[in-house]
Amino acid sequence: MDNLSKLALALLATTFTFSANADPIEVVALPGGEHPATLGGYAMTPFDEPTGTSDCTPSASGGEVCFEDYHGNSVALPAHDPWWWQYDGTPAPDHGNIFVVHSYNWIDLILPPDTRAFSLFVGAIGRGSAWIQAHDDAGNSTPEVHFEVNRNHTSGYGIYTTGCTALTRVTVEPWAWGFGYLSSNQGECTSVPEPGTLGLLGLGLLGLVLSRRNTLRRQLA
Repeated sequence: MDNLSKLALALLATTFTFSANADPIEVVALPGGEHPATLGGYAMTPFDEPTGTSDCTPSASGGEVCFEDYHGNSVALPAHDPWWWQYDGTPAPDHGNIFVVHSYNWIDLILPPDTRAFSLFVGAIGRGSAWIQAHDDAGNSTPEVHFEVNRNHTSGYGIYTTGCTALTRVTVEPWAWGFGYLSSNQGECTSVPEPGTLGLLGLGLLGLVLSRRNTLRRQLA
């Protein structure tokens, strides 16, 4: 088998592998309690520390992240620095003011347009379980990611798209809790070759190989 044939078959194999393994949205745990510098190749920009009570908070990259309940109603949340918000038993790193949720077990964070990556931390006044789920503008959703929260364990998660879709909403569902220390990326998507593009290129090369072989056979006949 010549090199051109090998390349064509490799591209076709990559297409099938990519299609089988790629998730349109990835969710990763954030160790260390700090903002991620990058997520999925996207440079992250931290939000300003929130103050007062509001149903939206300005994004550092433009637009706003707004808060809704299970029924899609706008929810105004107070921002302050609760004593129980601690990362692995210590107040350091200091996350400052966060959004405190008293009466809701479910909050949808509605993200601004072109959000490619988003990160947040979730804590609670007492021990309990929580989950997050992310959605994009192509109708994709992640499975619910479950984790433990309590006053000695504030969990951080990063969410990003792997193609050129945009994140639209992140659902958070714990109990007696808060969230904050947000960061995001809103901009051009990181260009990733689509499986169909790779497949067409592989088929084109394979056709070129077969055509060249037929030409050689006719010349030798």
